[in-house]
Amino acid sequence: MNKDEVLRLYDRYAQDVFRFAYSCLNSYYDAQDVVQDVFLKLLAKNRSVLPGKEKSYILAVTANRCRDIIRLHGAGAKDTQPATTRFKSCNDHQRDTPII
Repeated sequence: MNKDEVLRLYDRYAQDVFRFAYSCLNSYYDAQDVVQDVFLKLLAKNRSVLPGKEKSYILAVTANRCRDIIRLHGAGAKDTQPATTRFKSCNDHQRDTPII
């Protein structure tokens, strides 16, 4: 997968990845790390994903990464950082999109 494809998928699914990871880990900061890990993994693997299956693939990678984190150091305690913090797009650093 090339950089442009990963950026397109990031813009489309980063909020979903964050929400799913946050619901699994109960940690704002771990969820942010999962978002970063998932999309960097897509870029590094250089593997194409079947059209129409991108979201299910990305969320499967997210679930696996959350399991890894829980296995390593358990689910984090609830954060005081609200999940409504603004989330920036890779392509447009001026555009803010609410997470929820």
